[in-house]
Amino acid sequence: QDTQVNFIGKFERFEPDLRHVIDELNVCAANANLEKRFQFKNIHINRSNRQRELSTYYSQESEQIVSELLCADFELFNYPKRLTEYEA
Repeated sequence: QDTQVNFIGKFERFEPDLRHVIDELNVCAANANLEKRFQFKNIHINRSNRQRELSTYYSQESEQIVSELLCADFELFNYPKRLTEYEA
């Protein structure tokens, strides 16, 4: 059985993307005449103010390994292949 995906959210856009999913779920619920509705609740757990560069987490060797392993995902989701090109 094929699974169809009509939306892919990104972590760096977590809140607006989650709100979009909730809106879509509520449309489905309304169309099914369900009384219950989904609501967004803004909760911040383990929130950090650190703004570290991704390159501080990876050596050149580990960056190369990640780049090779996730190359198809980087292309599919339009992420740069090098950490130095990434903007959060």
